[in-house]
Amino acid sequence: MIYIYDLTLNFNDKLYDFYDWKETDNIVHFRKIPLIKLNDKNYDRFLNNKVVVDDELLSLIREKTQQYKGRLLKTIQYAIVFTNGFDSFAVMFDSNGTSIKKSRLVIGEELEVIDLSNNLKVKDFNCKILSKDNFLNKFTRDEAFLIDSVISKINAHKNNTELLKYLYYELNNKVYNGKNCYDDLINDIVCEFNPKINRLVEILNLYVKNV
Repeated sequence: MIYIYDLTLNFNDKLYDFYDWKETDNIVHFRKIPLIKLNDKNYDRFLNNKVVVDDELLSLIREKTQQYKGRLLKTIQYAIVFTNGFDSFAVMFDSNGTSIKKSRLVIGEELEVIDLSNNLKVKDFNCKILSKDNFLNKFTRDEAFLIDSVISKINAHKNNTELLKYLYYELNNKVYNGKNCYDDLINDIVCEFNPKINRLVEILNLYVKNV
């Protein structure tokens, strides 16, 4: 078993890039954590989904992770860093083998992982996908909050076709000519972050005040 030492991690229910970490997060310094290299397909399965693994992986990593707790060391039951040689992330499992928390790595430590991975053989572990991670994970937390907020506001008026068409025009700067404005508007909002979403929030707040 190979380990990565002196790692700073920020385990959360959702996976946030290091530049999206908050001061209020529980950012923790780990003394050591196991490192395993996966092929690209298996890596993506673990990265983008909530999964459950069998006892083969759990037995391999059981109580192999140590976290600094003041001057003491705390043993973490099931945690690991996965890499595909180009990217990496850490994941924590519960005693049933279900992935419960994930963390990205800071740049310097990720480069160290990638460098170490050059000498690692790819391992293969079975996992069952329980659910796909929320699409909002591809945005920063502030962006995700704003997108979630505007979708919630739109859902309250999803039958107001004229309002939806107006919002579509504000977002895309073109008249809507499709058949389902609600679906197309939502798809455009979640496709990629658009600063004009702030304008949609303003319009919806003003609309609510005047109805």
